[in-house]
Amino acid sequence: MAYWVKGSSGLSIVDRSLEAPLDAQDGYLTPNERFFVCNSGTTPIVDAQRHMVHIHGDGVENELKLSIADLETMPQRSVPAVLECAGNHRFLFREVAGETLDKRPQVTELMWGLGAVGMARWRGVPLRHVLGLARLDQEAVHVCPRGAETDSREGEIRIPMPISKAMDPDTILALEMNGQPLPPDHGFPVRVIVPGWIGAYSVKWVRDIEVSRSCLKVMRNTEFYVLRGNDWPARGVPITELNLKSSLALP
Repeated sequence: MAYWVKGSSGLSIVDRSLEAPLDAQDGYLTPNERFFVCNSGTTPIVDAQRHMVHIHGDGVENELKLSIADLETMPQRSVPAVLECAGNHRFLFREVAGETLDKRPQVTELMWGLGAVGMARWRGVPLRHVLGLARLDQEAVHVCPRGAETDSREGEIRIPMPISKAMDPDTILALEMNGQPLPPDHGFPVRVIVPGWIGAYSVKWVRDIEVSRSCLKVMRNTEFYVLRGNDWPARGVPITELNLKSSLALP
């Protein structure tokens, strides 16, 4: 696939992440081949014919295993949504503010420019429909998708969201991106799309979804995607919603 790749100091591919230059954004939707890629490891090759999504946990009464064919027969919803990496334009801390951003020596921060953002029309099954089939427990509080991707620091990629966000009509298990099956780099055959929240919550290559009656703590909501500093509690605050911001793409 031909991706547009550009870092803050020229063309680059870092940590299997590819950036679409802001000036390559042309129109309302970002074409699939220009959509930024942010993966923790090598893109999994998933057999859609055999792939199953397992719904389980103490927050549901009816454990489910759904094939892609099962999901395709369910009610579908089309959602135009922006995805953006929480670290988009990270290099501006250094280039503009003159701040040292890397405050965790054990983690190498990816210096995104302005291109870790894209807009696509996603189509799939509302997550609330699937959770309804699994019969939610009244005390369910967290819904935690897990993908087929792994990372050396955190193991299997997973991150929980509150039940209220999981039940939002626009939170979907996406099967299509801009009218086509999901490309491999974007989660084929199924991924979660969580509009309005940082891209980390839109887990790719979904293999199971745990529903819990207690708050789940994983590395992505306790260490990696949290706000820390003098203005925040010592334990940090998980990053969820995207901030409103804008950029001008000029010749």
